[in-house]
Amino acid sequence: MVLLARTRPDLPRLGRVWADQGYRGQAFHDWTRDHLKVDIQIVVRRDGGRRGTWTKGGAPPPPIPQFALVQRRWVIERTFAWLGKYHRLSKDYEYLAATSENVIYLAMSMILLHRLTGSPT
Repeated sequence: MVLLARTRPDLPRLGRVWADQGYRGQAFHDWTRDHLKVDIQIVVRRDGGRRGTWTKGGAPPPPIPQFALVQRRWVIERTFAWLGKYHRLSKDYEYLAATSENVIYLAMSMILLHRLTGSPT
């Protein structure tokens, strides 16, 4: 929430944010809609976010697929893969969160510059 609130003035065209299942609460949706004017779309797994479920005694468990693609999840995973190429971001080395944030900005700037110049990363 803090990141969205801080970056919203700099991103006037931001209209939709994809979020993980951890942000399913109605309060978060209401806050982003009312204060930031941003639509939040939760990316949910096909099993509803449950790897295992409780059932009544003797009842068969509901079928849950072993592997299922999640819509828009690839965007997050691809970005983490790009950032994982940078040694400093491979582990959580930083003491301050602000330092980690700045290293991510630096890595993404380097990725953008490599793409603009056509040089390999």
